[in-house]
Amino acid sequence: MESYRALVTSLLIEGDGSHRLLVVTSPGPGEGKTTVTANLGLMLAAIGRRVLLVDGDMRKRDLHEMFALLNERGLNTLLKTDIEDQCLANFVQQTNIPGLSVLTSGPHSPESAHLLHSAELSKLITLLKRDYDFVLVDTPPVLPVADARIIGQLADGVVLVARACQTSRDAAAAAYRRLAADGSKVLGLILNDWNPSSSTHKYYAEYARTYGAAPK
Repeated sequence: MESYRALVTSLLIEGDGSHRLLVVTSPGPGEGKTTVTANLGLMLAAIGRRVLLVDGDMRKRDLHEMFALLNERGLNTLLKTDIEDQCLANFVQQTNIPGLSVLTSGPHSPESAHLLHSAELSKLITLLKRDYDFVLVDTPPVLPVADARIIGQLADGVVLVARACQTSRDAAAAAYRRLAADGSKVLGLILNDWNPSSSTHKYYAEYARTYGAAPK
């Protein structure tokens, strides 16, 4: 949890209020971006921010399961309509965490992969930024598919997630270059599942033991 607190601190200080809608993605699958998105949202809500998590991965659709929510309608059903004529409250679901809401992906449909190219996406992002302090969009991996690149161009920033001992340096660099070439603002990279005791800098392992221990 200390790592997420540090991440939230960086977003609040360096963002200066401008990083309100963020895309969270990874170079490839299985690197923990959905877990990172959920935990980051929980931490922001815990300090009193109004947070919306958006499941922008309309292929895999995991976020609703993490919070035990229905997925009968969501992002893809919303993008099929005229955004300005819709009440977003009919699509957004509240979690049992105060201040934390979720816009699920919606049920699978054949045209889901094409909906992000709709002009309604830009309208939706404008409305979400108006209603929430932070909007975190969980997207598919950036190297296999283009979804993160599409949303990233409309976002205030992109956060890359890599998994220790799994994501290669080349893959992380390729993902960064692809996003940067699109003009997306890459805020940084989160190294997920890193074990401090494996570091050559033993100070980190000692720090984790000392400050991670329960108070006596």
